[in-house]
Amino acid sequence: SCLFLICPFINIYHSSVRSRCRSLFFFFLMIRRPPRSTLSSSSAASDVYKRQGDEDEEDEFAEEDDEEGAEGPTFGMKAHYAFDNFMIKPSSAFLIIVVLTLILMLIGGAGLFIVDDTVATSFTEGVWIAWQYINDGAAHTDLTGMSRIVGGAISVAGLVLFAILTGFIFDLITVKMEELRKGKSKVVEQDHTLILGWSDKLFTILKELCDANSTRPDGSHGGVIVILANLIDKEEMLGELDDRIPEEDRMGSKFVVRYGSSMLAYDLAKVAVNAARSIIVLCDTDIPAEKADAATLRVVLSLGGCLTTSKAHIVAEVRDIDCVPLLNLVGQGRVANVVSHDIVGRLMVMSVRQPGLQQVYNEILGFDGDEFYIEEWAEAEGMPFGDLQQHFPDAIPLGIRNPDGIVIIKPNMMRPMEPGDEILFLSEDDDTYQFDEYLELDDPSEYDPLSLEVSSGPGPVHRTPQPEMILMVGWRRDVRDVLELVDDLVAPGTKIYIVAEKPLDSREEELRDSGFQVDKLRNLDIVQVLGHARRHFEKDEMRLHLFTSCIIVADEESEDDVMNSDSMCIQTLLMIRDIQLKRQAKDVSDADVQLQAQQDCPILVETLDARTQDCIATSEALKSVAEFVQSNEMVSRVLAMVSEERSVIFILEEMLGGTGAGIELLPASNYLLEESEALSFMQLCKRAQEVDHILMGYQRRKGNRSKTYMNPRDKLVVKNWRELRLVVLTGQPFHPELHDGNAMPCPLQSFMAPTMQSDPFNNRGVDVSPGSTARFHAEEFEL
Repeated sequence: SCLFLICPFINIYHSSVRSRCRSLFFFFLMIRRPPRSTLSSSSAASDVYKRQGDEDEEDEFAEEDDEEGAEGPTFGMKAHYAFDNFMIKPSSAFLIIVVLTLILMLIGGAGLFIVDDTVATSFTEGVWIAWQYINDGAAHTDLTGMSRIVGGAISVAGLVLFAILTGFIFDLITVKMEELRKGKSKVVEQDHTLILGWSDKLFTILKELCDANSTRPDGSHGGVIVILANLIDKEEMLGELDDRIPEEDRMGSKFVVRYGSSMLAYDLAKVAVNAARSIIVLCDTDIPAEKADAATLRVVLSLGGCLTTSKAHIVAEVRDIDCVPLLNLVGQGRVANVVSHDIVGRLMVMSVRQPGLQQVYNEILGFDGDEFYIEEWAEAEGMPFGDLQQHFPDAIPLGIRNPDGIVIIKPNMMRPMEPGDEILFLSEDDDTYQFDEYLELDDPSEYDPLSLEVSSGPGPVHRTPQPEMILMVGWRRDVRDVLELVDDLVAPGTKIYIVAEKPLDSREEELRDSGFQVDKLRNLDIVQVLGHARRHFEKDEMRLHLFTSCIIVADEESEDDVMNSDSMCIQTLLMIRDIQLKRQAKDVSDADVQLQAQQDCPILVETLDARTQDCIATSEALKSVAEFVQSNEMVSRVLAMVSEERSVIFILEEMLGGTGAGIELLPASNYLLEESEALSFMQLCKRAQEVDHILMGYQRRKGNRSKTYMNPRDKLVVKNWRELRLVVLTGQPFHPELHDGNAMPCPLQSFMAPTMQSDPFNNRGVDVSPGSTARFHAEEFEL
């Protein structure tokens, strides 16, 4: 159209040029195919023409293919192909706009100069005026005569170019907004925590990290947590985060979400993996354990190739302990493995044998209460480890990390602090305790009338461990590790009865494949029972009142459906407790009777869903008959703690292991000369050190309620400790060669289980020899 308007006025004296341009323009109009929709007003005619046109196009494409096969691609095809490749580039659209604008300026400037030399005195002046007309659609209104037509054409063409430019900009903004919406932009952060994956454990981890980052070492509040996942869209992830963790609960922390695969180096670079302080790799709980651990291994491999300049440590969640050696092999010494089932299994075994111990671990795991901190104090250099407590009144010294990075829990009390040694504390926060040099002086003006001096205690209390009868309902994937731990903890002659629906042949095959060796068991006899627990319990084929403890675990067959698994576990709990009390002719509804039953035969129930735990917290009836472990929440807390301090995994491995230092709940009378003796917590610490124990706190129990106080703040207040249980660190620790000998008495070994007198299976003559597995077949119970 511009050419048609301009050509008649290009130098009226050159009619040959004008006629040629007109002829050329009308030629283009003649060869241009009209729109097919205007050929006919009837729909039938349009359809006929459309089909005919499609056939014509197919014939044309066939002819072009034949020509291309015979003579090769034509120049037009090559030009079209080059244009397609050029338009793929993001900047090509703007380059086309620039070229069209320059062409329009040149043509318009020439037209203005030729038509009216009073408007444009020169060609360059005409180009500049054409540029003004392109930018301002009303700038040509002052023109007269033929120049008005040229100026109008330039303004119209400028409007068209502006519309095209607007479309390109809109498309570009749309693409960028889509990238932002899908989480494809790069993260520009430093010293952040990176979480790879998405699971139900994520929300507990985020809450713990927000609590940990509420006060930073530099005095700031809040940190940055970056999440990379590809299970759901970014908008859904942000929606779930807003629903589960409101802004007021984030304590100043910021969540950054990106969509992508943790296995791809490009997506890892997108979340600033080399600038991260720590990296948490979550395991996929929606697929089998083998595939989930294989995916975790692949992610760690990808991280190994991406972490070129970073010193961040990796915390990898693993579902099967057999994958740990592989991760250590490819982790280049920076991977801390958290085996979820292994941690929960160990915690359940230790907690069911000591009622109340689960509450202790609930206090020290996570950042809500007191947790572990490791820090070097030059002021403590040269002091014996046993004297550190009186210099840190707001914390509990638990061990030492030497310059080689080895954590020594409960070292020799006379071991001097050496240069480079860091102290392991149990404290509320890293800034809530300080070195106090003058506490040992007992300055009356500050500590009157208290004194740290205390007389010698009664000495170690020796107890003879008794055989136990343990009932385990359900089958776990890590049952091998559970059995090995029980064998390390119990006295010889202990039996464990495993009731599950998993076929006996499958159990034996699974244990054999896992490397479990029955003949290596020293203290434990295993009795395998086939069938649903309710069938045995309702027929009273098992004397439930004779068991010393019971563990109800989430069976591996139903752990994918967490709500259904929790419901089945609670149902089994209530059935067991009901049968136990009825067998003893006791009132099932009496709260005191239920409390006594829990003391005689502690029951520990594993739950998976956090909503189930919320329901239990509001039910006094459930809390009175058993203790509960929310396994996913415990694992999430451990992952968060290890991400902040890698040495925590070594601390928990020792405390939750069958050997090494561990936590026990012991009567306060073990450290008192008489029940009415009144001492301060600091003085009681001295008594505990006499028997090579470390006092961590105490537990007060009243009825079916108990309250645990870890690292009490009133350590200098004299109290009466009658009927309280003390939380103490006991046992022979790891790395004895680093403890500078053992100058203290042997640690206390406390086993509180009663002696077993009869078999709980109604004396059916089950042959259980030491170190063997006895099998109960379904037909024996007429099921």
